[in-house]
Amino acid sequence: MAMWIQAQKLEGEALHQMQALYGQHFPIDVRHYVAQWIESQPWDSVDLDNPGEEAKAKQLLDSLVAELLRKAQLQEGEDGFLLKIKLGHSANQLKVPVISCQHFKRNDYRIFRSEEVSITSTTSAHQFTRGAHNHSRHNKDSTHPPLIGG
Repeated sequence: MAMWIQAQKLEGEALHQMQALYGQHFPIDVRHYVAQWIESQPWDSVDLDNPGEEAKAKQLLDSLVAELLRKAQLQEGEDGFLLKIKLGHSANQLKVPVISCQHFKRNDYRIFRSEEVSITSTTSAHQFTRGAHNHSRHNKDSTHPPLIGG
């Protein structure tokens, strides 16, 4: 769930870009409730451009539906009522025959991969900027000449 924790720390344009990945077909709040499951899946092992990988993609889709239904069943009481409906609705949308696997291939799978790339690049850029800032501040306070190239 480390990636989702990083996602929750995004700000500004990076946050807006990640929010734009999600929509009615797979709402970001539903993503939140299955974050740990999503991050434990072998998304990199499926080549969506290879027709031979269709069975793997279908298996991931079926597993996602099962996880959404499992999470929905765990919801209890007044606070869990709306979440139970939302998770169940999302699972049912993904169960639509024929369309669902193609939809999954075009949208949901790519969302998870894009999210990972976005968070990784944003985190790397932030660390680089912070490192450059710390290096610059160190050089101002230092009596040593700045290092060449860094």
